[in-house]
Amino acid sequence: MPCKKREFRKAATKKGFTENKKGDHIFYWFTDKDGNRHTQIHTKVSHGGGGVISDENLSRMYKQMELGSKDALQRYITCSLGEDEYREQLRAKGFYDV
Repeated sequence: MPCKKREFRKAATKKGFTENKKGDHIFYWFTDKDGNRHTQIHTKVSHGGGGVISDENLSRMYKQMELGSKDALQRYITCSLGEDEYREQLRAKGFYDV
């Protein structure tokens, strides 16, 4: 199910991602607790698309964010998956420096 870009932006920047606008895209980089960029966990959103992230792009994004499923990404966006739980999932996958 597509979601609004502003909803993703609000959740991502609130839960450990920094935003970097470059060209036609907005890049989101996950940061550790000290604010250092984690280069393996990132995603991007295009400026186009009328303010909505397509279902196809959400499928790419959950993989880039190491979430495991599109449902988990939806939970992340709607705030039923918090930052601490997300960091714990990343640690369980071997990302110990998050």
